[in-house]
Amino acid sequence: MVSQKVAQFMKISFLHTLFISLFFFISNGCANRVAPNGGQKDAIPPRVSESKPANKTLNFKGNGIVLSFDEFVVLQNPEQQVIVSPYMPQLPEFKIKGKSIEINFKEPLKNNTTYSINFGSSLKDLSEGNPLSNYSFTFSTGAALDTQQIAGKVLLADTNTPTEALVMLYEANAPDSAFRTRPPLYMARSDKEGNFTIRSLPLGNYRLYALKDKNGNFFYDQANEDIAFLPQTVNSQTVATDTTNKTTLPILRLFNEQLGAAILTDRSNREYGRIQLVY
Repeated sequence: MVSQKVAQFMKISFLHTLFISLFFFISNGCANRVAPNGGQKDAIPPRVSESKPANKTLNFKGNGIVLSFDEFVVLQNPEQQVIVSPYMPQLPEFKIKGKSIEINFKEPLKNNTTYSINFGSSLKDLSEGNPLSNYSFTFSTGAALDTQQIAGKVLLADTNTPTEALVMLYEANAPDSAFRTRPPLYMARSDKEGNFTIRSLPLGNYRLYALKDKNGNFFYDQANEDIAFLPQTVNSQTVATDTTNKTTLPILRLFNEQLGAAILTDRSNREYGRIQLVY
């Protein structure tokens, strides 16, 4: 009788111990569960898989371009980032359709002219925002591509540090006030290191300027805009384009005149027919 009670007690103790062990095992298993790992983060920028027409096409007669990518993309701030050179008064219209971008020109293209569209840092993949930096699409409405270029560096004059800015080319015989009165011929943007390259140029001499274009109209017309210029003209053939040879590259030093609105301080009319205004 005693033996049966001992055996029954041991059986109950064993089952109780087994239940407790299973409870802790299941609890620990649930507590250690983690979300599945999605793998390595995508750090590869989008790639142009096809373009219609092809990049560097000659005798272009259309009014639009289609760029297709290997993944979905976004186009951020094209008004500030995209540079069309030579200057176009109206920026093309950009439409994203699936993995493609349609570029539609709003005005007729010039004959026998090489055009370059630089996207700056506006092109990024949709999933991770990896930028396709400074992608350029070039084409010619004539039978040849202009291949000359001018490279250089933009610095802040007061600190001698590199900076981003709009870099502009004008005709060699343009007046000194051209950056106030007319749009540039060709343009590019310097990067964060101050380096710039204006590509797809015809052979010739140019006046070179840089501008902190606050209102995005390609004119020096704001009191808070920084300006830089070279006193001499530059030639698209003789200016070195090797950025490792710093001594031969033109350096543009941005300065600000710190001019606010003119204030009238005195006026006089001391004689008939003559008024003197002092600002």
